[in-house]
Amino acid sequence: MDETTTLYDVIEETLTEKFFLKQMKMSASEIGQVLDICGRDRLCRDILNSTRSDGRFSAKKTAAAMEPIMRSFGKAPAGGWLQNAYSFILGQLFPAKNTIDPSEDTNIARGRLFLLQFLKALHKYENLTLPFDPTVDIEFLKADEVTANEYTEEYLHLRRLADIGYLYEFMRLGTELTPFNTLGHIAGVHYVAMHLARQLSALRVPVDLALVSGAAAGHDIGKYGCRKSEEKRVPYLHYYYTDICFNRFDMPMIGHIAANHSTWDLELENLSVESLLLIYADFRVKSSRNEQGEEIVHFYSLDEAFDVILGKLDDVDEAKELRYQKVYGKLKDFERYMEEKGVTTALPADFALEPKEAPRPRRREKVLL
Repeated sequence: MDETTTLYDVIEETLTEKFFLKQMKMSASEIGQVLDICGRDRLCRDILNSTRSDGRFSAKKTAAAMEPIMRSFGKAPAGGWLQNAYSFILGQLFPAKNTIDPSEDTNIARGRLFLLQFLKALHKYENLTLPFDPTVDIEFLKADEVTANEYTEEYLHLRRLADIGYLYEFMRLGTELTPFNTLGHIAGVHYVAMHLARQLSALRVPVDLALVSGAAAGHDIGKYGCRKSEEKRVPYLHYYYTDICFNRFDMPMIGHIAANHSTWDLELENLSVESLLLIYADFRVKSSRNEQGEEIVHFYSLDEAFDVILGKLDDVDEAKELRYQKVYGKLKDFERYMEEKGVTTALPADFALEPKEAPRPRRREKVLL
């Protein structure tokens, strides 16, 4: 089976999911007719030939290849199909930021849904054919793993919402339509947190893997909820919006861990191991901008991350530095605890450092939290 055929198989399987067909009010054969507008082989070849250097699919190039298909749903909405899809999911997460006209043409809604499901198919294909990338991929626990270990039902609810609500597709679109790589940071934190949590669980330390995974996967979702006028306060306000989002979708347990991941939460005397894992992982995953202005995710050791954070701060007086040292000290105690239990806190060699081997930031160099 050649590469093109394999890609089409994944597209066909994804576009004939029962839930999707019901939402589209179309049959599998009618979906096939839509795909035939571009010619199935030609569509797959065009998409495969326009992948990025890392083998990942570009939503913008995909939309260009699908243009005849999208035209079949009518005139493109203001801002284009990709922006419309991104804005729609954003409005689902945070109704206060909804910009979609409730009276929009039904065909626009159907075209948007078709595009999101198509992007989901491409992301499935990536998972099947590309190596795992901790700055792009989020590996959720499988449903049977959750039920076998009697983890919280909230996690199954989250997985379902992520699937039918196109949360991953939304975050991938965000990396192309906005200057921010929130997905990269979220994926990186999820990877570090689960790398440690699985080891603790294997060593019979009581830890709810589903709670860690859900909280890590959604800990910065509140960044999308911040308003334009609040851009300078995103580092402070995103905790609030994260809590709002999780409570809105009836996931208070995961939301509590996700929304309380500030290093200042370490000043509380009693924190669960799930909270400590998220705060610790978040501390070790930072971003900076390259010469092209792209946001690049880096993985650091705890000691390196402490230097990075101090380097980010302006006008660090003695009191502020002492406070950060106290935070660092608590995380160091937690790290020593894990290592004494037998946990390897260093990441696997492939991901121990930023994949592109970016230089370690010096003190006072601006780095994005």
